[in-house]
Amino acid sequence: MAGLTLADVSNRFVRNVCMHVPPKSACAVVGPSGAGKTSLLRIIAGLDGHTGTIRLDDRDIRSVEPHRRNMGFLAQDPYLFPHMSVEANLLLAMERVRNTRAERRRQAADILERLRISHLADRRPATLSGGERQRAALARTLASSPALLLLDEPFSKLDHRTAHHLRDEFGALRKELGLTTILVTHDLAEAKELTEHLFVMHAGHLIPVSASPERDEAEAEAAESFLGAPNILPCRERGRPFKGVIEAEWAGGMLLMPDEGRSFSRFLVSRRDVEVGRTAPPGPELNRFSASVRSIVERDDVVSVALDVNGTLLYGEIGREQAVDAYLLPGVQAQVLLRLRSLHPFT
Repeated sequence: MAGLTLADVSNRFVRNVCMHVPPKSACAVVGPSGAGKTSLLRIIAGLDGHTGTIRLDDRDIRSVEPHRRNMGFLAQDPYLFPHMSVEANLLLAMERVRNTRAERRRQAADILERLRISHLADRRPATLSGGERQRAALARTLASSPALLLLDEPFSKLDHRTAHHLRDEFGALRKELGLTTILVTHDLAEAKELTEHLFVMHAGHLIPVSASPERDEAEAEAAESFLGAPNILPCRERGRPFKGVIEAEWAGGMLLMPDEGRSFSRFLVSRRDVEVGRTAPPGPELNRFSASVRSIVERDDVVSVALDVNGTLLYGEIGREQAVDAYLLPGVQAQVLLRLRSLHPFT
């Protein structure tokens, strides 16, 4: 098998992309929102037009219809058919597999067992938790034995602990099955954990990051600069008011964050997990702060916002349309929400 090769692939979102993913290996594409990561996956899957060449296992697939490319595509949202059971979702995905129905049912049962959700086979998606739905979606993606697996931030909407466990299980399963994989993510640590090859995407351009030890530190810094470094902020631990939750003092107010089982003096939150607006977002009065906008920087289709929260500098990243609708300008007052599931305490 020859893996996947792209040569000079372009459309209005990606520019002259060249990449090679060896068979049975995994590569990650990291970068900020609007860089073209999802567009690249859609091109490979045959969902968006392009120029240039795509070869999968030495076969030119430019003219091959999406459903005949033998690829599995897993996105942030599971998109399971709500009127079908988990097993029925898998069997539908296996229609192109030339096996008897009995053989397909045995294969579906094996995949469900591998992902530890055999007990959910007869359940419908609406009755599942977020982690269970994503396991079911992953099972459906694997059901047709794809030659290439495309993952578009599949763990980003899960809570920290669920995402951590599912990443571990997926990593082991991918190696066991020898799945050729492309993972799109904002999370550089996740990319390094799950893949052997790393690319950074910036403004439609794909930049390879080598595994050479002498270049690793410099290229990691370059990757972080494209991603936008996360907020790493000092805080003071106050207690554990509920099971699984820690209370901490930050910027003159109180934060609740997931209890990861260790003492801490700082916490991390990514820029894209900072909600910013002129009015408070709907929901409970939790992890909300008033702030002053210090600066606005536009990048691709996202806007980086520097905020002053009671004398503490905080960065957020929001969509350009959202920034325009909220009339965010330097000097205006804004409301900030830090999502509880996205806060990670550490020493």
